Order: sequence, then structure tokens, then C-alpha cells
Amino acid sequence: MRTVHGLSIGMLAAMIALCASAGAGEMVTVPLLDIDSGTTSPTGNYRWLDEADQVFGTSYRGGYDYTLASVEVTYDKADTMLNGTLTATNLKPNFAYQIKLVGASGTPQNEAIGLVGRWWQEEWYGTYWGGGTNLNNKGDGSSPNPNDLIYLARRDIEDPTSPTGLRYKYTGYLVLDYFTTDELGDATLSFQADSSYHVLWKTTQRIHTADDGPIKTSTFDVDPALHYQYDSDYPEKTVSIFGEWERLPVGGVILNLAEYRCEIILTEESFHQCGTTYGGCWAAAMGARIDPAHAGDDFFAYESRDGAPYVVALDGSASFNASTYLWEQVAGATVTLRNADTAAPDFDAPMWDGSTELTQTEASLRFRLTINQGTTYEDRDEVGVYVRLPGDANGDDNVNAFDIALLRLFDPAADFNGDNLVNAFDVSILRIASGRRRTVE
Repeated sequence: MRTVHGLSIGMLAAMIALCASAGAGEMVTVPLLDIDSGTTSPTGNYRWLDEADQVFGTSYRGGYDYTLASVEVTYDKADTMLNGTLTATNLKPNFAYQIKLVGASGTPQNEAIGLVGRWWQEEWYGTYWGGGTNLNNKGDGSSPNPNDLIYLARRDIEDPTSPTGLRYKYTGYLVLDYFTTDELGDATLSFQADSSYHVLWKTTQRIHTADDGPIKTSTFDVDPALHYQYDSDYPEKTVSIFGEWERLPVGGVILNLAEYRCEIILTEESFHQCGTTYGGCWAAAMGARIDPAHAGDDFFAYESRDGAPYVVALDGSASFNASTYLWEQVAGATVTLRNADTAAPDFDAPMWDGSTELTQTEASLRFRLTINQGTTYEDRDEVGVYVRLPGDANGDDNVNAFDIALLRLFDPAADFNGDNLVNAFDVSILRIASGRRRTVE
């Protein structure tokens, strides 16, 4: 797993539902899971100094990792702006953390995040992605900034040898808030995604300006008799931190309404002490997919034919932290779901009765996936399946010469029987269905 200036890009992508709705109130809770310090991924360059640069004790440094912490994010997925509450126990004590959204490279949503946040750039070196670096010219705070202009100039440069067909790979990320834990490593933070920060500073390191984020101050007095995380007795310290602006104005940088494939990441703040003893280097601590239920993207299928059912598979396996699954049909011509309590049920597409065509409404099947039903981590997502006429390769609800043209090109959409091949069987299906049409509603 790679950690870049505190951003982990190794986890699966997420969906953040920021879609406008009639009103707020659809609350979702997701647990943040350990990223680097567990047994399933390599160790990051962690910080073992608190925010006052006081070193943690030997046994704590050797025994603590983020599998011992508990962090949950509760947010309102029906609101028009991502906002919610982070609740944490047993993080590192007297310690500063960033909260980030991290996109999935190559997706439109990744671009939307980067255009309000920051860019991590990698280059294809013939056999591997390398040269990873942050684009660091934020300009005067307006958008597009100089980093955006580099991104826009390079994002479409082709390289036929790379896995993506492109020379550069970009990951967008947004530092949206920050906090300090108490002497137990606990914290509660109400947040909303309306600001874009570059990095955190202590007021002893950098002068706070009116354009920067709010100063957050904590006072603590370490005593090893009371605080097992330390070996030394330190005097009382007061530390103030703030977020350096990345985009302006702070409090007025808003993500566009959309669905975002991304993660939420908790990152250690190292205060530019990379390379020093125990200073760390923006290691990613914990993370999660924000919208944990993932029913997949909408897709199309074809009608079943007499004696030849067209089997349609649903797939919720990309859901995050799911222990139970429940699929239900919520729209369209009724079908029978098989294995509806698993991640990947299937069903036979509706069959033409030989005379009456399905209407567009009847052909628009929709299914709801609920994970972890009845628990704190319950969440839902839906997927649409449009059932095309057999032979309707271009999806215009008619079987005609345009579909013949796609069939001759061996277009994957001309796989009318679902066997993952385009061959003589599909020619036969199209010939039989020629002239059929579905009334446009």
C-alpha cells in the first residue's frame, strides 16, 4: 500500500452519495479500518511524537497500531453537502490528524475532487508507475490554479504501453478538516466538506493568516503515572494548530453535487518533520468507503427467449464492511431473484409472450441492496437493469439495420444471448427479432 503525503491510494474506491434530495435525514455510519499498521498491508512511516514533539514511550511505540483504535463517521447521505460527525477512541493521544477525501484515478469524480483539492501525479516509466509527487503550486487560491492547469494539460497525453493508455496518472484528494485528540486518544468532531487545506501547521512554525483555517488549541500535561503512552514526565504544554489554505475561501469551497467514488482517510499530521527521529511522514492511519453499500453501476440485459433464459447477475461484492446482504426488486416487470441473501444473486430476464411488448417502464428493472440490515452499519444502494429487445444492440428500442451494423463489427453489445461471444447464434437471434420495436413512453 502506498501512502502519499498522508493519502492512501491502496484501498478500494468508494461511493459518496451527495445527491440532492427532498430533505436531509438519511444517516449512515461507517467504521474506519486500519490501513497500514495491520497484518494485511505494510507499515507506514508513523509519527511517535505528540503535537508538542514529546516522544511516546518505548513500550507504546512497540505495541500500538491502529487496529487498537475505534473510529466511526456518521453522515447524512441525503443532504446536499457532505457533513457529519467523527467519533474516535484510542487514537494516539495529544495528536493531530487530517481528514481527507481521496478519489479513484481515472474517474470523473476523481477529477471533481482534485479540482477543489490537490493532485498526486504519477508517470508511466515503461514498466511501472513512478515519480510520484504532489503538484504544489496553488497560486492565489482561485480555481483553476496552476496545479489544475498542469493536470488539464497532461491528463490526456497518450502512452500505448501503459495500463491506462495514458502517460500520467492522477489522484485527486481533499483535506477537508483536522482535529487533535485528548490525553486518552479520543476525539469528537463535527465536520462538513466546505474547505480545502494544503497541510497543517503549528502556530510556532508558521504565521496564521486570515485566509487560513481556524486555529485549534489544546493544553495537556503528561504524567507517566497517569498516561501509560509516555515514559517521561513533561511539563504542561499548549499547542495551537491550523490548516494552511489550498483553495479560497475557507468555508466556501464546495464539491459539486454528484456521486463520488472515493474514500475517507484519517492521516497523521507530521508537521513537516519527515526524516527526523520519530517525526513520521504523513502516514495514513485509518480509512473507509463512505457509502458502504455498492450495488454496482446501471447496466443493460436482453429479454429471455423461449427455452433460452437470459441470466442476469447482480453484484454487491464491492460493498464495504458488509456482513449480510438483502436484495429486493423495487421497479419493473417482476422477476424472481435467486440467492437474494448473497452478494451476487441472479435472475432470468423477462420473456416476450409473442404478442405484447414490454413497455419502457416494465423493461426498467431496479433492485435495492441492503447490507448489515438492523445494525449500526446498515446501508442501501440501488442498481438499474434495462431489459433490451433481443437484437437491439444500440439500445434504441428497435431492431433494425443499425443493430446489424454493430453485429458485423462484433460489438460486445451484440451478445444477445449472454454467452460473452458475438457469433452465429447472435445473428440468428437478430434475424428472428428483426422489426420488433418498443413503444417510446
